Amino acid sequence: MSSTTILAIGLAFIGGFIASGAYKKNKKAFPETGHFLEEAMRLGLAEIQISRFALENSNSTNVKIYAQRMVDDYTNINQHLAEIASARQVAIPDVEKYDNIAAISATKDTQLDNYYVNQQIGQHAEMETLFNTAKNSSDPLIRKLIAVRLAQISTHRELAEALANSCFANTIPTSPTQNPTAAVVEEPDYKI
Repeated sequence: MSSTTILAIGLAFIGGFIASGAYKKNKKAFPETGHFLEEAMRLGLAEIQISRFALENSNSTNVKIYAQRMVDDYTNINQHLAEIASARQVAIPDVEKYDNIAAISATKDTQLDNYYVNQQIGQHAEMETLFNTAKNSSDPLIRKLIAVRLAQISTHRELAEALANSCFANTIPTSPTQNPTAAVVEEPDYKI
C-alpha cells in the first residue's frame, strides 16, 4: 500500500473523528496530551508535505532518498499519533489550514535542496525539543511513543546534518568509481 493511500486513509479517519465531535466529550485526564499531539502532528504533516515536494522536485539522489524516508517515517509516526488522539479523544489538527510548501515552492531549482535540508535540520530540532519536553508526561501512551520515536527523530536530524555537510560539498560519491578510496555507504532500499 502506497504512503499516499495510507495517508489518505489516516486523514479520512481523522476527519471522521473530528466530525463526530467525540473529542469534545473528553474530560482531559491528561491535559498536556492535547497540546503535544497537536504540535507533533502539525510538525509531522509538515514533514510529509515538504518532503513530498522535495521528492518530486529535487535533482539530488541523496535528497530524494532522504525525502522518501521522511515521508515513510512521518506517515507512520502520524498514524501512531492519530491512534493516541483517538484513545484520548483529542482533536487532530486540520490539514487544510497548514500550507507547508509555500516557502519551499518559491525557491529556485538550485536553492531547493539547500532550503529543504536546512529546513529539515531546524524542524527536527524543534521536534526533538517537543518530544524531550513531553517525555515525562503523565500519559503512558505519550511516554511509550516518545521512548520509541525520540531516537528516530534525532537520527533524522543527524542525517539531515550529514546531508548538508556532504551533499553540498560534493563529497558523497554517486558511485564507488568516482572516489574509490571513500567508504561505500549502504543506502536504504527506497524507491525514487
